Amino acid sequence: MTTRSFPFAVALLLVCHGGALAQQWPGSALALRTSGGALRSGDCVRLTLVAAEDVPGPITPTVSYAFDQAVTVEDEDGNTQTSIRRAVVERPASPTFDRLQAGSSVVLDDAFCFGQNSRPGAYDIAVKLAASGVPVASLSTCVGFYTDDEKPPAGCGFSLRGALRRDGNDTVVFDTRGGATGLPRLLVFRGDALLRVVEHGIAASGPGELSVPGVAFEGLGTAPVDVVLQDQAGSRSASAARLIIPR
Repeated sequence: MTTRSFPFAVALLLVCHGGALAQQWPGSALALRTSGGALRSGDCVRLTLVAAEDVPGPITPTVSYAFDQAVTVEDEDGNTQTSIRRAVVERPASPTFDRLQAGSSVVLDDAFCFGQNSRPGAYDIAVKLAASGVPVASLSTCVGFYTDDEKPPAGCGFSLRGALRRDGNDTVVFDTRGGATGLPRLLVFRGDALLRVVEHGIAASGPGELSVPGVAFEGLGTAPVDVVLQDQAGSRSASAARLIIPR
């Protein structure tokens, strides 16, 4: 299906230190980045807090993971029954940050790993933010886990699954799930460096499709990039790793 072009002005913010203070602290200024949206056995989630704008502190994050887990119970007669239950793993609070500058990233956790006993499906990640002990915001993201012999499960309700195509020179169309209901923002990385923040001209262009102005990716070369789709209004993020942007 051919998507229409979006002749909106595109604002590209080459993020650097000393940007403007966040208008809404801290939810809209902060995003969660993971090591990918679909992980396999042996992979660990690298969860990073990214500041798209300057954010004053103090900020104390607490990370938790929620997922379905198979639990086997044996009764007194030796009969076993397996049921699926929701499990939650909460990490101790991270160190307090006095300030996060625009373009900076901090690793919150890299010790949640998938193994042979991990159940395929969606793993929801929440990060609660507190200031001086008072809860101020909650951010969310999700990763999908699947084994080598399985297709990726339906997985996360909000996800960025890849770059589909380029429609002419005007737009790059991404494969998404769950949409970006309000104030979508795209963060483009190479390695740990935040290269671009795209805030204008992003729009749904069809079922499961999100169009981004093609000029947003000019000058980045042909090497893969990591992309985070942030729904600022919903305080949620979705990550995709090592994407080749159609040219």
